[in-house]
Amino acid sequence: MRTNAAARVRLSEALEPFVLALDIGSTASRGDVFDASGRPLKGGRVKVPHHFATGGDGTSEIDPDAVAGEVEQILNEFGNRPVAGRIRGVAFGQLRFLACRCSRRRRG
Repeated sequence: MRTNAAARVRLSEALEPFVLALDIGSTASRGDVFDASGRPLKGGRVKVPHHFATGGDGTSEIDPDAVAGEVEQILNEFGNRPVAGRIRGVAFGQLRFLACRCSRRRRG
């Protein structure tokens, strides 16, 4: 969800409706607001860092309640910004492997 800071548009110049994009990534959960033409809004980004616990067997885990709390924190932050009440859509992305379980065991 990385965007060029120079490409961000002021709220007063943005085209409605606005969309809030949420992303659960490998290093953080993020939220960003985009206008109807796909431009990110100035002051529209929120990032909540996190880390995965890794095991000696190669597993990588994160507490789902902690991730839910991160998303709640992002939503609350946008609820306190000038864009509050003007967001008309939400897009959500996550790491694909968050929902997968892998095994080295071969099937016969």
